[in-house]
Amino acid sequence: GGQILASENFANLISSTDATLPANLRYLGVYTLQSGQEIGKVYQTSDPELQEYFPRLRFVTPCPHNLPQYATRFFGREEVVARLLSSIEDSPLLTLMAPGGSGKTRIALEAGRECLGYEGEGIWYIDFDQSTCGEESLARALGIEESKESLYAYLHEKRALIICDSCKNSPEKALEFALGLLENCSQLRLLMCCTDTFGHSKETVLAIPPLTPPSLDLANALPLLRTNEAVALFVDRIASTLPSFYVDSENAGLIVEICQLLKGNPYAMELVAARYRDTPAETLPSELGAFLCRYSEAETLQAVIDWSYRKLEEAQRTLLQRLSVLSSAWTLEAAERVCSDERIELWEVLDLLNDLLNRSLVLYEEDRGTPRYRTHHAVRQFAFDQLRVAGEERTFTARRVAYLQEMGAKP
Repeated sequence: GGQILASENFANLISSTDATLPANLRYLGVYTLQSGQEIGKVYQTSDPELQEYFPRLRFVTPCPHNLPQYATRFFGREEVVARLLSSIEDSPLLTLMAPGGSGKTRIALEAGRECLGYEGEGIWYIDFDQSTCGEESLARALGIEESKESLYAYLHEKRALIICDSCKNSPEKALEFALGLLENCSQLRLLMCCTDTFGHSKETVLAIPPLTPPSLDLANALPLLRTNEAVALFVDRIASTLPSFYVDSENAGLIVEICQLLKGNPYAMELVAARYRDTPAETLPSELGAFLCRYSEAETLQAVIDWSYRKLEEAQRTLLQRLSVLSSAWTLEAAERVCSDERIELWEVLDLLNDLLNRSLVLYEEDRGTPRYRTHHAVRQFAFDQLRVAGEERTFTARRVAYLQEMGAKP
């Protein structure tokens, strides 16, 4: 209700007249009917007196893609996704910028899913955490020869959206990859997920703010407290492991205190929510505070990862350390083959992996129906540092290389 749409013909008509309209038109995109008939560009009336953001118009003609599916549901951030979608059309190089744990990847993937049927010739996701060569990663996703020439030839006239994740790992190579594509494939749009800008003249930056923590006074206003995005996410993640949980007058103050401590960082809240069931709730603020005081304010996520890691059992810590040599998304077989030895037998890996999943230190997704696992970059870096301290860095890096060579993949 309340959204007023206009066709391309109407937009052309009013632009050719001198009439003064009570509202402006904002371009939404090109739409296609189920029959395959393209109905052309669609606009929305825009005015300070009207609601600005609405759910993305749904399409019925999906396009090819390789977007991973996550087990947890996307929560909130509708306005951020709407802003992102409205920027894609006019921004060939769009950087989604935010600190680690802010949800850049999920926001980008949600925007990608909303675009299915709009970017009609493909929406493709690549991860610079998996490979520093974007051309090879994208060619592999497209199923074509892994060379720049083949990639540029294939995408030359295609209208597609490319989502590039973990750009902070190789910012120079990520930018070179993006500029090469835009120079040779003028119809492409690139969405780059990074913790900083690239500082390039062609770049448009969309900064993602953290979730707004609730103010103390909301603890006495339960209906308003429940609508706060940070609280809603935190409660949703707690309820995924503790279905009977809900916000009431007894725990409202505690929930507010925890959300404020975590400064609206979504992944930090997921890590704490995963421990809510087996940790006395009243001790959480003091436990978290003891770790947060060891880190700077900008390192809230690192402090929470440290806190969560210290609560693991020894075997769980050992597996998490070893998993840090596996980049991007990986299969159960990869974890079993690379990480098992006399300390962790192969049959134990699955149970320990499930323990880490339940703690949100390992994340589950599906890639074209294939179950895969991954760790957040900040978790992987922390765990790799612990692997180095344990003196096992070279051993398990070599095992990963040997496994990939056996599987016929590039190390």
